[in-house]
Amino acid sequence: MACNLGVAKSIAHCEATEPASIDLPTNWSSMNDGDVVRLVDIPKDKPEYTKVEKEFLRTANNTVQGVIKIERVQNPAMYRLYMMRRAVMEKRKNKPKPVERNLWHGTDVAAVDSINTAGFNRSYCGKNATMFGKGVYFAVNTAYPAGRGYASPDSNGHKRIYKSLVLTGDFAQGAPDIPVPPPNPSNPGFNFDSTVDSMSKPVMFVVFLDNMAYPEYLITFT
Repeated sequence: MACNLGVAKSIAHCEATEPASIDLPTNWSSMNDGDVVRLVDIPKDKPEYTKVEKEFLRTANNTVQGVIKIERVQNPAMYRLYMMRRAVMEKRKNKPKPVERNLWHGTDVAAVDSINTAGFNRSYCGKNATMFGKGVYFAVNTAYPAGRGYASPDSNGHKRIYKSLVLTGDFAQGAPDIPVPPPNPSNPGFNFDSTVDSMSKPVMFVVFLDNMAYPEYLITFT
């Protein structure tokens, strides 16, 4: 039976019954049966590497010395749940605004395994700040997480940032310590999908629900 993507509460049913029907990206490498996640080291001579590196460096300014490696994060279950939530959001939208953005999330090496396996965890949001809400923070530019300590260096001086797919949808101005975005008056019965630091020119987006972001690439740099 098909999922009713027009009803937000049906996402739990969809996740339980139909996630495997969502196709995985065609550029993914093969995985062994039973593997939850696979990190694929992208060769530097491949167009995929060049494209991601260019996007990463474009807004890095002087915060990055060089890229060490770029890994593709392949987590089929997490990806399908993300795509299911995206379908729900697209179905209920009534404005021609982008549902999805490519954003950046800096982290330390201790959080990498958890993010790759289970996604971004809102319970860690207070580690750096909750100025715009108690959610997971993503930056428009790489310079912000790279240069402000969010991408903490390991013992070798290596830092890490995720290039992420994020469901920002309709957003509202964030506020300190709010647990969810405020109600959306243009869409009765729903809250805004995310919050931002500035409505006129957002630098940070905050999402509050599970499966609102997918860690597409892990970039290790200095």
